[in-house]
Amino acid sequence: MVSNGSLRPAAKFPCPTWRFYVPDAWPAEIFNINAMDVPNKGVQARLAALRHDYAQKLPGRLAAIAGNWQRLCNDAHDAVTLDSLIHQCHKLAGSATTFGFPDVTALARDVEHLLRVVQSGEHTLIEVHDQIDIGLNALAAQGDLQPTGKPAAHPASATPIPASPCGSPIYVAVAPDDSRATLCEQLAHHHFEVGAFATGKELLDACRGEPPAALIVDAELPDMTASNVLEELRDTVTRAIPSVVVSADGSLTTRLSAVRAGASAFFTRPPDMPTLLDEIDALIRQRRSDPYRILIIDDDADNAQYVAHTLEDSGMRTAIVTDPLCMLQALEEFRPELILMDLYMPAASGAELVAVIRQQHNHAGTPIVYLSAESETFVKLSAMKHGADDFISKPIAPEHLVSTILARVQRFRQIRSLVINDSLTGLLDHGNTRDKLAAEVARAARNGHPLSFAMLDIDNFKEVNDTYGHTAGDAVIRALARLLRRGLRRVDSVGRYGGEEFAVILPETDLANAAKALERIRDQFAGLRHSHGHEEFSITLSCGLARFPDCSDASRLNDAADNALYQAKAQGRNRVCVYSGSGSGSP
Repeated sequence: MVSNGSLRPAAKFPCPTWRFYVPDAWPAEIFNINAMDVPNKGVQARLAALRHDYAQKLPGRLAAIAGNWQRLCNDAHDAVTLDSLIHQCHKLAGSATTFGFPDVTALARDVEHLLRVVQSGEHTLIEVHDQIDIGLNALAAQGDLQPTGKPAAHPASATPIPASPCGSPIYVAVAPDDSRATLCEQLAHHHFEVGAFATGKELLDACRGEPPAALIVDAELPDMTASNVLEELRDTVTRAIPSVVVSADGSLTTRLSAVRAGASAFFTRPPDMPTLLDEIDALIRQRRSDPYRILIIDDDADNAQYVAHTLEDSGMRTAIVTDPLCMLQALEEFRPELILMDLYMPAASGAELVAVIRQQHNHAGTPIVYLSAESETFVKLSAMKHGADDFISKPIAPEHLVSTILARVQRFRQIRSLVINDSLTGLLDHGNTRDKLAAEVARAARNGHPLSFAMLDIDNFKEVNDTYGHTAGDAVIRALARLLRRGLRRVDSVGRYGGEEFAVILPETDLANAAKALERIRDQFAGLRHSHGHEEFSITLSCGLARFPDCSDASRLNDAADNALYQAKAQGRNRVCVYSGSGSGSP
């Protein structure tokens, strides 16, 4: 397949105050980015550099605060300077502890409180002048100090995810021998690499040598139980291995034993093969799923960088916006799954930004979490009523920040999947496939890159339903969905268009490379053996391909691929045809 090309040049972005860490297929040199495909690679060093940089900048920040204080003393009615001074102290209180200056946080927070008392009219500046002056003098003295706070401990980094689900085998240790052979044969038919083992010891030795993508283990092996196997793996293998336990005993006691040992799924023997295959596929996809995308909106670049590195250290992908007025562009390009923002920013408040975000149809349900030094409960509640989902108070321990963000973003991805995905296959449904195609065509038009689109249809599918029943037909549909998910890139989008018809969107891909990919899928699908009772059968698919910009918009691209699919059917089925632009397809 053709590799992802480059994004459009950075010069086309009108707002220089937002950036993002791009997916692994995009060239890093296009943006000022930090690589994050291998979590924790250099993260601790970058955090140490941020602490040093913060310490270097601190005297300048304190001098700016002192300058504003002097201006306010000269003109007690200067509301703009008062507001600016409050903002400076607020930012300092929110970030200083993070970078090793807890005393700065405490002093800045006290001064901020006194300034807000003046702003509210509760006291005049003259009445609290001496208290503010003492606080600011103590704060100024901190500029010559080095960080005293202990560097915040970061949670354990996520294990790098294999690039391909087929890069590691599936291990099977099931008794009796005939059940193991049947399982291995079925997995091999569906293009999984398989390793078979008769005992728990053999399985453990293999896992220590080459950890599998997943394993299927019998509850009772000749030499040990599945619980023993999983517990020993947990102690000796560095990364968690998704595991499925099978047993003739489906009692709650047996199931509880599997859960307590860390099993990911449980099946009674003989397992329903389509469901078991779906479960294995889902477990592998879960390990290799794309990192969660977190958008950070904060005009304090140091604090935003620190939060970004903390989240990256746990395997997330981040984008930073330091100018709130550039937010809409970041929403469109980065498509965040959670937005983390400060409450107080000079160009626009967090509450105002939340209101704008909630007016965007595509982000009406995106979780929004405030990260602010605000401590007043009524202010927090007031800010939340505009549509935010949570409020995190600074400073916060990194592990608490990560756990809070993970809980929110995981739930969002699960709910979104239920809403936009087809219930039988887990692929995009018809409407969301069309929306995705329109979005990708718009992106390709902006970037000046090719985009290929494929329509696939299972040949003579009605005969499967008529001969073997709809349950067998559903199993065939699910088998093709698994094949498409496993055989294409992460950046490719796959949808079930309806019935036995599927759609594939291949960004950054010309027709020649798209045809190679779909030809491989076609060949693999034709080689699958589907079972119904004691009978086996095979079936084929036809595919039509079209390309943007040969077709100028999403609707024409869809029609062209559909036309090429019709030609593939007319020419004998079981083939890939490419739209030629003259109303016909060419093999």
